Amino acid sequence: MKRLLVLLMVLALFVPVWADAQGMSGPPEVRVLVNDVEIPCVTVLNKWNGATVKRMATFPTLVEQQQGREVPYCEPGAEVRVKFSAPVPDRAELSDRILNPDGTDKYSAPDQPDVQSLTEFPDGWISFELEPNPMSMLSSDGADYEPGASLRGFLLKCWWGENECEYAFMLRTDAGIAAQSKSDDPYEQIAALEPQDYEGLFSWVGRADGAYADALAWRLGESFALNGNAFVSALLACDEQTRTGAIDLLVYEFTIIYGEMESAQAMDALEQLLDQHERPDLLGYIQAQVKANMG
Repeated sequence: MKRLLVLLMVLALFVPVWADAQGMSGPPEVRVLVNDVEIPCVTVLNKWNGATVKRMATFPTLVEQQQGREVPYCEPGAEVRVKFSAPVPDRAELSDRILNPDGTDKYSAPDQPDVQSLTEFPDGWISFELEPNPMSMLSSDGADYEPGASLRGFLLKCWWGENECEYAFMLRTDAGIAAQSKSDDPYEQIAALEPQDYEGLFSWVGRADGAYADALAWRLGESFALNGNAFVSALLACDEQTRTGAIDLLVYEFTIIYGEMESAQAMDALEQLLDQHERPDLLGYIQAQVKANMG
């Protein structure tokens, strides 16, 4: 009899906690912190206590709630922390997308990265490092590569038994691979350069060979495609050796890597810009290099 009484007392300690998790009137509150600064967050119910809730436009709603306030900036590599009030979810999924200024998706759903599954919440916390989102490199608008121009929406989807809700928050950060990369690998250093960093890109001309030259050729072609006029202006400001070296890489990129149609369009654009800058010497050099590559 005493053993039964002890067992009932032990069970009584756990039943309220289980009942609270299963019969909550609503999801627990969360706090989102970046560098100890709290970030605005919106809670979206999907299904709760048997009722399915009509979804709202999550990030556009969050933009409206900002009421014109600037979305907080977070540099790549910073730690993002989410704190749950009790009880923590049974499981969660974290996804990250690139947004337009109005909160709508910048790219279609299939292009967005896979979700990260979470099952452990030590002391009620989730934490993750803000890594670059590869989707931010899809933009053809040079303004999207300015510091802090990448608007990212994070969606934390949580389950407590059959109950389900989402927490959404937004951050501004830098597009592409973090420029703060301190890798000694030349390939990674070239890949970390922003398309508008003409000085950095041209500084590798003559220093990169083999596979590194292929990587530099690709980055130069990408930079030219984003803003041809600014690229050519920066190119013409370089010394002669750098100019011809960069043109060699561009011609290689356009004639060897690009498809036939893309190659013709890229070469035409480059030649037109050089013609506008009245550089017939470089036009002649390009034509000679094209003939050499194609022959």
